[in-house]
Amino acid sequence: MKISTGTSTAVAERAPSTSSTRLTLRPSAWRLAAVAAAAGLGAQLAALASGPLDTWAWRNPLPNGNGFAAVAYANGTFAAVGPGGEIGTSTDGTNWASRYLGGPEAGAGISGAMGVANGEGLWVAVGGFAGALSQSIILTSGDLRTWTSRPVPAGAQLAAVAFAKGLFVAVGGGWGASGGFGVILTSPDGVHWAPQDPHTTADDLVAAFYGGGQFVVGSWTHGVVLTSPDGTNWTEHLTGRIAGAYWAFAYANGLYVGAHGVGISASADGYTWTNHVSTVRAVTVAYGRGLFVAGADTGAIQTSWDGLHWAQQASPTTNTIDSVAYGNGVFVGVGGNAVLIVSPDGTNWVNLASAVATADLEDVAHGQGTFVAVGWNRTILRSTDGAQWSVAAPSRGNDILYGVAYGGGMFAAVSDQGHILTSSNSTDWVTATTLAGTHLRGIAYGDGRFVAVGSSGFDTNFPADEGIALTSANGTDWSVQTATPDFGLDRVAYGNGLFVAVGFLGSGSVGSLGVATSPDGAAWSEQYPDITLANGSRTGLAYGKGLFVAAGGDGVIAVSSNGADWVQANSGTTNQLWDATFANGTFLVGGKGGTVLTSTNGADWVARDPGTVNYIFGAAYGEDTFVLVGSGGSILQSGVMPPLGARLSAVPGWTADGFGLTLSGLDGQQWQIEASPDLLNWTPLAALRGTNGQALFIDRQATNFSRRFYRAVGQ
Repeated sequence: MKISTGTSTAVAERAPSTSSTRLTLRPSAWRLAAVAAAAGLGAQLAALASGPLDTWAWRNPLPNGNGFAAVAYANGTFAAVGPGGEIGTSTDGTNWASRYLGGPEAGAGISGAMGVANGEGLWVAVGGFAGALSQSIILTSGDLRTWTSRPVPAGAQLAAVAFAKGLFVAVGGGWGASGGFGVILTSPDGVHWAPQDPHTTADDLVAAFYGGGQFVVGSWTHGVVLTSPDGTNWTEHLTGRIAGAYWAFAYANGLYVGAHGVGISASADGYTWTNHVSTVRAVTVAYGRGLFVAGADTGAIQTSWDGLHWAQQASPTTNTIDSVAYGNGVFVGVGGNAVLIVSPDGTNWVNLASAVATADLEDVAHGQGTFVAVGWNRTILRSTDGAQWSVAAPSRGNDILYGVAYGGGMFAAVSDQGHILTSSNSTDWVTATTLAGTHLRGIAYGDGRFVAVGSSGFDTNFPADEGIALTSANGTDWSVQTATPDFGLDRVAYGNGLFVAVGFLGSGSVGSLGVATSPDGAAWSEQYPDITLANGSRTGLAYGKGLFVAAGGDGVIAVSSNGADWVQANSGTTNQLWDATFANGTFLVGGKGGTVLTSTNGADWVARDPGTVNYIFGAAYGEDTFVLVGSGGSILQSGVMPPLGARLSAVPGWTADGFGLTLSGLDGQQWQIEASPDLLNWTPLAALRGTNGQALFIDRQATNFSRRFYRAVGQ
């Protein structure tokens, strides 16, 4: 939106690159009209109604980063489920929609493979929690969208499920005082489940199948297969000296085929098996189009027309193919690490899964209209919209980039080997400095300088595990500071004229929150809040709305207005928290098991469902959305966030020295006024906090520039 007054023009628009409002000035006279952008507001309000922080899309790996452990076909639909609680659906095997099963039952803690089956229009997914006492999980759905948790006997983890003859049969294993044991549960409706006696000493039943008039169950115990005509009465069969578990079965033309750890076996009755009809090991097998298809943990694919003679086929993956299903004229294979393969004939395969990177991503920042994510193996990724990602720089090291920040026209990243890498364009990176013997973990920009923090790491150059801090005004020249705390630092943030850094203070798994404060990043004062951190090897920190928010082990969130006095907030979780960020009026904290919490005031927190149980290590805001990064190369993006409604305006009729600006925004919100000659390089001018919704700023240097741009960035 543009308004002209005489020969002067002012343009104000919401800047998606930050939580900001931007005012563009082309002065020949200093009388300018106050304007505000309204374009696109309707679309953003619509996004607000749909809950942008409850709407997350996978960006890497695709189609999702959780991976799938089992796939089944029924009623015209493929359904794939994974140990992370993810479910993928497709009618043709090529175009997939990804959802989250939802609820704590499908969240953090699920371990091992899951299974899925359909019976008479009802979908059943099974899995299990790991822990001192294992717990079964059974979820049911009629539409693959809404899932209901069903009560089941505790003491087991379920691995597979099958349906036939009006009965669901789920199998798994558990561990008791006398050792491991196998579990079989049955249900006529998917709701009410009853345990059955498997009549076996085998533990960990891992495969469930129906064919040839009977149920067939495979065991982790070498060579054990169970059969039952009705799901209730079971018989154990020792199939020979097999060095691996029976992972899956298929049946066609009077022949059972079993995939196991040392090859493929065949049986005419399910009792007597001919071992090693193929000596290439397999973990899954299916039948369709007159063809048996088997997949292996090496990504190998074998096919057979008769179940006895097998041929190797070219495979598009070297990762484990956990499960294969046939339906609607295509074979679909899935796995836990970027595996979603499809074939129309079982011979020619395409992998639909893709990943820009699979290394853990530790942090993400936004600047110059670009997201930059960093992580293990010196991984650096970039994106201009948060959706499409590419490798920003080829890997040139095996160190871990733990933190990244943007400021002063520069990106800077820090590593666990004491390196600081910088880039002015997010693509070309150089090593600006190296502080040998240190582990750098966090970096922030404020008051015209970068501050990087970490720990000495008990290196010979630094005999004690002490805090480390480096500062730089330009990202190129760095100074090592000596007045640092005697404990390691994880993250640093700037606000209200103060740098604050946090770390874990203590030894072993239990300690407390350590805090260091500095007005300039050089001289630091130690703070010792009485905030206990258990399992606290890592902490996070953010600043906004006049508050520092720290996060750590066992779900601890602590809040401070000055960096010295801290109050613990109720996070509502005991999961370890690893990162905190603030933008667009919202604090966001991420952690273990896909934990995401948000707050508008630092005291009241809301749990969000990002659709993953992968660890969340970092978050950033830009382009009107939040981006999360984490384990396994995970990148997720939120829905479009609504604008805050803040407005940076020229003071009407200003005639005094310099140039007057007014900032209208949320009460108590702190903003940083920045200026630029070219919209690329920004210089901080002042920090403002709204009083009664408005603040005044006078730029005394404005008349020294022929053209100057202003923006207000939410802190």
